[in-house]
Amino acid sequence: MSATFTIETLRAILETHVGVDISPHELQSVDSSTMAELGVDSLAVFEIQSVVERDFDVRLPAQLINMTGAELVRYVERTVNVEVA
Repeated sequence: MSATFTIETLRAILETHVGVDISPHELQSVDSSTMAELGVDSLAVFEIQSVVERDFDVRLPAQLINMTGAELVRYVERTVNVEVA
């Protein structure tokens, strides 16, 4: 897949699919906060997993709720790069 998963991609998923409204000026909070700290619950985790799997063909780990935005971005990018190589 040629798409790139960035912190902005995650912010858009959180806003569009989960209802967590984070302005582009607040991206640092997405980067350093866990999904739980951002207000993501178990149902929202399922939605994030579904969107990322559909759009990036990456299965996210069950502990997603405890990952920071930066960790999630690294996980997806690392997985996509391994599959492409």
